[in-house]
Amino acid sequence: MRMVTSKKIRKANRHFFEESGIRSDRSTNHHPFLVLRQTKTRIKVDLVKKVQDLLKMPDNTRIMAQWEGVNRSDFYFFKVSDLKKHIQEYPKQPKQKI
Repeated sequence: MRMVTSKKIRKANRHFFEESGIRSDRSTNHHPFLVLRQTKTRIKVDLVKKVQDLLKMPDNTRIMAQWEGVNRSDFYFFKVSDLKKHIQEYPKQPKQKI
């Protein structure tokens, strides 16, 4: 089996938070958020489908999110604190729920 991986995982930025639909609080059944929790010897991965559930987690929790595109999908990395900071700096617009 051949495995294809991306060259890099991007760090989430304002463009990602605003354009990916993450602030619409839509359910992400096909592309859930990957919550990465590190233990002493392993990394535990949990799947989360709603942004509201992410906001309840500790600020230092690491998240990976997939932004589905037309010809490819990109992965973005952020912490819960990054999402909370973005929400504080950029108040929600009428089309946004968060």
